[in-house]
Amino acid sequence: AQETVIQQIVLGPGGQTGWHSHPGPVVVLVKAGELTFYSANDPTCSGRTYSAGQAFIDSGQGHVHTARNLRQDQNTEVRVTYFDVPPGGAFRIDAANPGNCPF
Repeated sequence: AQETVIQQIVLGPGGQTGWHSHPGPVVVLVKAGELTFYSANDPTCSGRTYSAGQAFIDSGQGHVHTARNLRQDQNTEVRVTYFDVPPGGAFRIDAANPGNCPF
């Protein structure tokens, strides 16, 4: 049986998650501020910004991505639900910078 993990994350102004992936699907709810999401497989590095009250799904299954708080005047607060986490295993897998973004 797989596990479900729920986490609250606060990114300070200019903060970022670093490049990573997840073993299974992830639901991200933006509680406050804005979160800009970038995919490693996007050659144009076009971030998609989500505002407070919006949610999105990351497919997981090794999809490498990062998320950033581009605002310099407020924190971003998110609630993240990770599905299909191996029992006792990691819900986040760090990844190398794929080089498609200038940061």
